[in-house]
Parts: sequence; structure tokens; C-alpha cells
Amino acid sequence: ALPICPVFEGGFWEVGEFNAELALENISNGAIGIDDVWAGVKDIPIFGTIRIGHFHAPHGLEPDMYSSSRASIVMERYSGHAAFLDQRASGILFTNAFFNERMTYAAMLFRPDIASNGADFANGDYGAVGRVSFLPIYENNGRHLLHLAGSGTWKHARSGRSEEHTSELQSP
Repeated sequence: ALPICPVFEGGFWEVGEFNAELALENISNGAIGIDDVWAGVKDIPIFGTIRIGHFHAPHGLEPDMYSSSRASIVMERYSGHAAFLDQRASGILFTNAFFNERMTYAAMLFRPDIASNGADFANGDYGAVGRVSFLPIYENNGRHLLHLAGSGTWKHARSGRSEEHTSELQSP
């Protein structure tokens, strides 16, 4: 079944932004499921953009692992992300681009969600995700390019143990 996802997005005061993507096909115990619901401030020196809410954790290169899943509704996804990494979480995200948008970073501090509606947090758990990408070669309007990226995740588990996940440099 295709998801039913109304979207409300926009900006305010030239630097504020917000997004709400509801997952109406995912109602549990009277609570509506959410895909991405956040508010943020952009154009902050050095930090770039800061967002608070429920959104994708910044790891991987697949389209819906780092941005909205609206464009890839029926696309097959890599199962490793769902098995080892949080696809979405509630927290604070910092992101920016440098060097004429040829280098990016994203860092997120989060609390893992147990439910898909963002209302139920994993008690006592927290984590951090970081991602860096670089485009050292971009020629002929993008016909020749080399894109490198890497990400890492650290999580504190309820048992007091920590887990770490890292990825090698990725190139599409």
C-alpha cells in the first residue's frame, strides 16, 4: 500500500523553516505516525542550519536516509540501514556546506524512538551521528565527478554499553 503523507512546509522571518510530514497509514493507539516533523533556523555563521524535531539521521547516501522519503516511495532500500542504524530519531541537527558547496557536514544528537509517532522515547538511550562529504572533482557540469563521504554513529544502550557504527568512504 502506498503511504498517505500530507506535507506542511515553509519558512518564516527569512531564516526560520519548518516541515511536517505525517504518516496517516501508521496510526497507533490514537497517535498519528510521523515521518519528519521539525523546525529550524538557517544561515547561522559556522553552524549553517540548526533543526530540532524528528527527522532522518544523517548517515548513508541513499535518498531517503538523509532527506525526505517523498521522492522514493516505491524504491527498494538497503536492508543494512534498518538493521543497524536509526532511520529517524528525535533530536537536534547541525548541518552546513563549505568551499562553494563542495564539502558538507551534518551532526545530530538524538534519543532513539521506539514508536513511529515520535511520542515514545527509548528510556535512557541517546546517541550521536556525524557525516562528512567532499566533492574533490566536479567537471563538465557534473558529467565527471568524484563524491566521497563517510559517517559514524555512537549510541548509549540501556545496559550501559556503547555501540559504534562507522562507514567507509562512499562513492556513488
